[in-house]
Amino acid sequence: MISTNEHHATVHLVGSPSLSDPITPAGRHLAPGRLTPAIACAQAIHAGLSPNAPVILVGQRESDRHARQMGLSLRHHLTPPLGLARLARPALRRVAGGVDRVICWSDELAPLATGMADNIELMSTRPDLCTVSPRRFSKITCYTDQDTATWTARGLIPERIDISTLQPVISTTASEARKAARDLLAINDETLLFAAISDRPSQADARGLAFLLTVLNATGFPVSAIAPDTARNAIAARRHHRATDRPYRMLLTRRPTGDWLPGADFVVLSHESSRDGSDAILEAYCHSFGCQIIRLDQAGKPTIGARGDAHDSLLARLDRAMLNRTSTPIAT
Repeated sequence: MISTNEHHATVHLVGSPSLSDPITPAGRHLAPGRLTPAIACAQAIHAGLSPNAPVILVGQRESDRHARQMGLSLRHHLTPPLGLARLARPALRRVAGGVDRVICWSDELAPLATGMADNIELMSTRPDLCTVSPRRFSKITCYTDQDTATWTARGLIPERIDISTLQPVISTTASEARKAARDLLAINDETLLFAAISDRPSQADARGLAFLLTVLNATGFPVSAIAPDTARNAIAARRHHRATDRPYRMLLTRRPTGDWLPGADFVVLSHESSRDGSDAILEAYCHSFGCQIIRLDQAGKPTIGARGDAHDSLLARLDRAMLNRTSTPIAT
């Protein structure tokens, strides 16, 4: 337990990543459930940009393994009653009462963090999910200009709050992680693995992934697909895959994203905004594994764009990806 007598103590408050994403009948998300707060916190600590302080995870119990796979070393995991984060405040006070500084990595947990210490910092990746006034924070760090502008429009007082626009720092993943992931999935070296992800895994587009791979498979590319089994349109994806006589492997899994993403060649990324911090972090996270990004339906960005070669054709990129993988001619 974190000592309440510890002077100048710091804790990290992180919403738990999860494959499942329960919502209320009104359509509100119960659990934090997003991937990027855990990714950003783990990478910042690893890079020495944030203190190696105790990490408190808030969210569903089964998300423990997901957070650890992303590199977080957890001190406490709080499971809110009824899945409502605000009800975790008594438990948070028991494990972190008396600390001097709270670094909150999830915008949706800001109401839980405020009042816990004199120094509350928010690492904001989705300002639209934060219901707390910027005046309540000693510092807000943003990852994109759009998020900075959003906070400014909400009444930021520059002399009281420091907002820094930072590029996400994502460490390079060793090639062993790729081999381990592909061995786990039984994917051979010649097969191109396509993965569907989103900041909320339940919002990944399984149907779009299935449609794309059916077309690519027909052109002769050896392909396989993987997505969370809670991804949207998963039933439609299974139906499409079955109707086309299962011409390629399609895996719908409950394994943590960190288990299989390192093995992917291409990532079909679904996101609500192409310019907020969570999108920037998630895209950088994919690139850290050597994955190229495909956006099937994204306002404001090329539909098959990727950083550095946004106007390159998807098929040309696939051809290049295959050059060093196999000598087998590609059917046309």
